[in-house]
Amino acid sequence: MEGLEELNVKIVERCLVLPCLPSPKDTLCLSNFDNQPLLRTFFNTLLVYEACEKNLVDPAKTIREALSKVLVYYYPLAGRLRKKEDGKLQVECTGEGVLFVGAMVNNNLSAIGDLDYLKPSFKQLLFTFPFNTDLEELHLIVIQVNRFTCGGFVVVVTFHHSLFDGKGLGQFLKGLGEMARGEVMPSMKPIWDRELLKPRKLLVHNLDMIEDKTRGISHPWALPISKESIQVSLTLDSNTIKCMKQGLWKNVGKYTLHLKLLQL
Repeated sequence: MEGLEELNVKIVERCLVLPCLPSPKDTLCLSNFDNQPLLRTFFNTLLVYEACEKNLVDPAKTIREALSKVLVYYYPLAGRLRKKEDGKLQVECTGEGVLFVGAMVNNNLSAIGDLDYLKPSFKQLLFTFPFNTDLEELHLIVIQVNRFTCGGFVVVVTFHHSLFDGKGLGQFLKGLGEMARGEVMPSMKPIWDRELLKPRKLLVHNLDMIEDKTRGISHPWALPISKESIQVSLTLDSNTIKCMKQGLWKNVGKYTLHLKLLQL
């Protein structure tokens, strides 16, 4: 940690990016999975790009223009969250845009090391909302492009977890990259359809009954709370990921069979 430099980051632009074409003005439902209180938070993803000849063009300008194009297909991201009377969240497609931040860093990219250790000054690489920001004023996604003196840059994507899981964010970033490379549309267009995951009323009543009967009992799926936490880095090669997927599918197959037996 001693070898890592303190970062000197200067914000050079901050603007709203709107879809480059008119988008629908409607209100979209979130599924019950998306409405879990644990998902009502923001996560950050850091994408690090070393300097190369392809980086001669201003990356901030390229990404900002690509963002405006990809938002045509991901137009709900340009909207805002709204809370219904029952406390559930929904997305109002207002077209207000997403926040884009461009910054210059007076350091070489080597200053951040391999990100195994984070210094407080590294927080300058990402945008954070003030603690008292109202839910309905939050941007659903924020992108900050940090350009280093060596020509490398770091893109930090801050996203609301109610709108994205890891796979969904990956699909969005892939589409953003395709638009930045000059494609006219993403290779995989997003589909909303989250209202299909609404449970039936009967199921809701049954879950309420289960909750009443198990009140006060420690749920088996509750996450253990640890008083101490450590930061580690894991490197997963392709063979490890393949083995993990195979094991997962074996378990999924067992649960699928079990559910079919219950339905019979």
